[in-house]
Amino acid sequence: MDLLVVRHGAAEDKDAFARTGQDDDLRPLTPGGQKEMREVARSLRELVPRIDALATSPLVRAVQTAEILGSAYDREVVPVEWLRPEAPYEAFSRWAASHRDKNTTVIVGHEPHLSGLVSWLTAGSKRSFLQLKKAGACLLEVERSAGAGSSTLLWSMGPKQLRALGGK
Repeated sequence: MDLLVVRHGAAEDKDAFARTGQDDDLRPLTPGGQKEMREVARSLRELVPRIDALATSPLVRAVQTAEILGSAYDREVVPVEWLRPEAPYEAFSRWAASHRDKNTTVIVGHEPHLSGLVSWLTAGSKRSFLQLKKAGACLLEVERSAGAGSSTLLWSMGPKQLRALGGK
């Protein structure tokens, strides 16, 4: 399976949002973050023309990012607990085993969880060797039995690079 890993777009300031008294899980994308994600989604659609599944962290900023991607790809967004920032990477292996029939899957989540997952999948180490910028993405080729060291990193780009590919 090809795995497109996308970090959520720019969200409201964490400290300012905390002063509202609401749980951080509810912190949304900024209007600028939404606009940037729409541009990135167009570029991702050109790089990866077809997807079979779209999973996201249940946190609002990730769901909003996934909805923008879902609109670009005409795909339903499925929130999954294993994309929460504190979830163990091994939970991905269990989920991937039930999605072996998918050719290309997109996951949307948070840093440093996503870069740690990518590092674990590619190098077998839970110590991250890359960092995804907000609205950044990378593409992995994952072997049939997804787990530590089971994947190859095909590319990684930040939002500026992705938008440049789309002519923005």
